[in-house]
Amino acid sequence: YTTLFRSVSQSRYHHTADPTTTVPNIVDLTQAAAITALQGATLNIGDITYFTTTTLANDGKIASQSVQPLLKVPENSFVNFVVYEYKIPTATVPQLNGLLRSAAESAITSLGFVVGTKGTVETYDTALIGKIVPDIQYPVAGTVADVGTIVTFDYYIQKPFVTMPNLIGKNEYEVFSILYAVNLNEGTKTTTETTTTTLEGKVKSQQYDAGQQLQAGTTVNYNVYIPNTTTIIVTGK
Repeated sequence: YTTLFRSVSQSRYHHTADPTTTVPNIVDLTQAAAITALQGATLNIGDITYFTTTTLANDGKIASQSVQPLLKVPENSFVNFVVYEYKIPTATVPQLNGLLRSAAESAITSLGFVVGTKGTVETYDTALIGKIVPDIQYPVAGTVADVGTIVTFDYYIQKPFVTMPNLIGKNEYEVFSILYAVNLNEGTKTTTETTTTTLEGKVKSQQYDAGQQLQAGTTVNYNVYIPNTTTIIVTGK
């Protein structure tokens, strides 16, 4: 009986160890590759969570795993992991009002935005030339937008001057056409009487000298000869 008891006791308490497996390193693998690696090691997929990243190259890769790589664990253990999910970074569109064009472009690019189409507005105000036109930018200041968004704006440029033409000696009916051709406006006409019939209807003088630089749209006054209407009465002795 002693031999039989010993045999039964040994079989009753003999225990075979559960099979183990080595946890693979799945960090930096794509999600699909990580699942394949875990399944190949006879491990189960646990919880999958996502972590936002602004680095496009990390999109879809494993950021971390719940069980340390190379650790021996029982087969069919669960391994959780975190996956990077790319999100385009954002920034706030800056206020460009009053900035010089160069400063505005730097403000845009320093935040990761892209300088877009630049419109122009002409002005004779030298204090404004080269500056951004107020409240014309798009997107408007304060807008939260994706990095890489195009920002457009208008800025002031020098409005060209025009050269005052010579009106003196020209016929009165020519004045409007001459001024209009150079973007000047006909102003007030005054008259001066003359006894010289060849001067009648011709321009005697003009407000601005010929060749003078004027702002476009300037109004020009001028003086025209008209016939002498004074009557001279001769009386006898």
